[in-house]
Amino acid sequence: MVVMERSTAIPKPVVAVARSAADVASAIHALSDADLVRLKALARLWSRGLPGGLGWSDVLHEAIARVQARSLLIWGTRDGAVDLKSSQALMQVLPECERAVIQGAGHLPFEETPDEFNRLVLEFLERTSAS
Repeated sequence: MVVMERSTAIPKPVVAVARSAADVASAIHALSDADLVRLKALARLWSRGLPGGLGWSDVLHEAIARVQARSLLIWGTRDGAVDLKSSQALMQVLPECERAVIQGAGHLPFEETPDEFNRLVLEFLERTSAS
């Protein structure tokens, strides 16, 4: 479960992994009134979609179609937010797209398995710059 957590060192909220309902409640109670208002507005926006009848998927599809660069998708086998099948659909649309799957990682492999994530990114960059 991911929640927003206020950080005094960083002016914008940062993401933290909550391990229990108490962690979620604690993070929410730590938010300033202004941050809580923004978080509620964001939740409403995500649940309703965009003005003009567009949904978030419409915007994402349009943005993805404009990608021209080689791409690396890194997925975790335990991603509960976005199914691995979504990466297959992206690979059909993105030019020169590669996919790496990290066993046991969830939706945030860069936080959960940073060494493996960084190794995959660096190898991809080496292959990309070599060609």
